[in-house]
Amino acid sequence: MKKYTTVLFLTILLIFVIAACSADTKPYAVVIGMEKKEVLELRNYELLVIDADYFTKADIEKLKKNGNKCILSYLNIGSIENFRAGYDEFKHLALSKYENWAEEEWVDISDKAWQEHIYKKATELSSKGVDAFFLDNADVYYHYPKEEIYESLLSILDKLHTLDKDIYINGGDVFVQKAIEEERLGELIKGVNQESVYTAINFNNNTFQINGKEDREYFEEYLTKVKNYGLDVYLLEYTTIEKVKNDIKKYCNNQGFKYYIAKSIELNIE
Repeated sequence: MKKYTTVLFLTILLIFVIAACSADTKPYAVVIGMEKKEVLELRNYELLVIDADYFTKADIEKLKKNGNKCILSYLNIGSIENFRAGYDEFKHLALSKYENWAEEEWVDISDKAWQEHIYKKATELSSKGVDAFFLDNADVYYHYPKEEIYESLLSILDKLHTLDKDIYINGGDVFVQKAIEEERLGELIKGVNQESVYTAINFNNNTFQINGKEDREYFEEYLTKVKNYGLDVYLLEYTTIEKVKNDIKKYCNNQGFKYYIAKSIELNIE
């Protein structure tokens, strides 16, 4: 009898431990603008998006020891940034200025050297121990809706897929919808992150505002297509208004989406 009592006690204890750990687990955060020392203190995220360009393999290991399950690295595939290594090498491929972000320019991704650069960078990030890639600026196809840009995005995804890492696309709705309609995505990506479904940024004074009904309904319809295609859906919103936060949470909970509500457009505050 004593044996069974002990087993029962240990089972109950294990249930409490699991419940406590689950309660402490946070689903999602995008902190690519946060100071490195602050990022390294983050704990217990299911998915944590960082800019691994500025982290070492030991840093990634520390984040995992902190209980962060999946580390995604930001990777900019559609624009060049003047603060990144390689800018001088590829600035001749710039297509135009990137509105609201002075340090960026849209880039001609059809250039084979650029595609190889992206693959090499992804390989470098992969060697640091990241679990997945968070690809930004597939919206280059929205700004330059040319067939060679579309095909180049698919080529980049296809090459990155060989690294055996999950791939998430940030934004890129025009490209993603076309690839879904043409059945070109296959298993190239795991999911999408969509910014500003319920909220928007006023770049004139760097404040947040509520998104218009038409824009919100467009993205809701788009994300339903993404979900029905079998992809995971994440939202990145910007607000400090409790009612808007609650609307976002209700929508995401109803749809089975995960979300992160940021307090800063620089994504430097948890």
